[in-house]
Amino acid sequence: MTKAITTILFVSLSLLFIVLQSTILAPIKLGSFSPDLNLILVISIAMLSDVKGGSILALGNGYLMDVLSGGLAGVHTLSRLSIYAAIQGTTSNLYYQRIPALSILIFLSTIFSWFFIWIVIKINSDIDFSISLNELLIQGAINTIIGLPVYLMIKKIHERVQK
Repeated sequence: MTKAITTILFVSLSLLFIVLQSTILAPIKLGSFSPDLNLILVISIAMLSDVKGGSILALGNGYLMDVLSGGLAGVHTLSRLSIYAAIQGTTSNLYYQRIPALSILIFLSTIFSWFFIWIVIKINSDIDFSISLNELLIQGAINTIIGLPVYLMIKKIHERVQK
């Protein structure tokens, strides 16, 4: 029963975060730097769920971001699934529940995501997409600042659902 409730929780949060990110927190409204709630949720799913269900949620989140972003199809899907797999592969060996470790994880996941997106766009299209190191670091800092409280909130809700 708790697995079904956990799945409902993550699906509900996915829909809520994607709607928020594509409307209120859209880069068009906030400028070029806006928090990536979808990425933060994928990180949370990777740390709090099992591999089978979590990978499907990460894939779904990436796909919905692809559909709503209007960019090159499959870029967010692949980046979110890659981040999920990398975190799932390392969290069993490392302890990420402390704030400094979580900060580094969110920051590096943001860097990886943007770098991955940049590579895929450069390989697959003629779109002139560029991001500077300074912009990348700022985006990583924004995601880290927003991501820590969001992750802790998701973790607290997840723990309540598990009881």
